[in-house]
Amino acid sequence: MSVPANLVREVEVSAFSHATEDEDKVEKAMRNLLPEEARDLWLTRRTLKGHHGDPITIVTGKIRRKKGATGVLRKVVQELSSLDQQRVLDELEERLDDGGNLYIRLDKQNAYLGKVRLVETDPVRMKFKLQLPHGKDRVEYVHDVVKAIIKEELEA
Repeated sequence: MSVPANLVREVEVSAFSHATEDEDKVEKAMRNLLPEEARDLWLTRRTLKGHHGDPITIVTGKIRRKKGATGVLRKVVQELSSLDQQRVLDELEERLDDGGNLYIRLDKQNAYLGKVRLVETDPVRMKFKLQLPHGKDRVEYVHDVVKAIIKEELEA
């Protein structure tokens, strides 16, 4: 199976920047997860108050198809360790919603260092809005696509 160029309609990327974190470093971590052609992403910041009154900034951005949204999924999957790749495959049922959105949470600290690692706490959140074919099982289809992305990496 080949990976359709228009597989991903949009990517939403977001992260919390806590009072103890440098917002510019959080942005750098987010940009490091993107392919070079998408790193000029416009990021917005919105500051809220935490449970104890401390400021928390939400940093968000969107990449649409024309900006290489499918390339973002390709980069993230290919740069995961083989264990994390397998984890994504094993957890697709939980990572996919009924609307065809794929959710992946990545380690903010590792992303700042240019590494891609799955994590559950204090992540960079990525929501991939997928263009899924009608009549096909969404989990099975995305499983095949992720396997194809991994295979591309192995053949490169």
